[in-house]
Amino acid sequence: MRHYNLTEWQDYIDNNLTDEVRDNMEEHMLSCDKCLELYLSTLENEASKKEITVSSNFTDSVMNKIYKEEKTIKKNKRYIPDLFIYYAAAACITIFFTARGVFSSYQSNVLKITEGFINPVNKMEQVFMNGWTDRILNENSNLKDYKGK
Repeated sequence: MRHYNLTEWQDYIDNNLTDEVRDNMEEHMLSCDKCLELYLSTLENEASKKEITVSSNFTDSVMNKIYKEEKTIKKNKRYIPDLFIYYAAAACITIFFTARGVFSSYQSNVLKITEGFINPVNKMEQVFMNGWTDRILNENSNLKDYKGK
């Protein structure tokens, strides 16, 4: 079993190898703990070398963004009273229309619609109360023959 050295793992991390060599190294890493440890230590060294650089105005830009968000939050607090005004206006308009009788024409239409739902139920009750089995047998001659047997 061939073990890979530090420079080979560095080339692997820097993506300087062919796909075939990379695949072989990955397969080898699965079976060899020594090479896996060497790879992980190379990764840690690489990560420690890279420093995170922050621009000089980073703090100022973050603070400005926070300040802008605070302004938008303060603007949104006024939204609730505005919403109350809209609901109050809608209620006033509804009361005005009700007082003028605008909705009275809808009342008769609603009664007609509900009567249409109630009447079929009454008809079904009459059918069940007036001997529905006899009516069905009288209407269907095939069933009469069966009744007589």
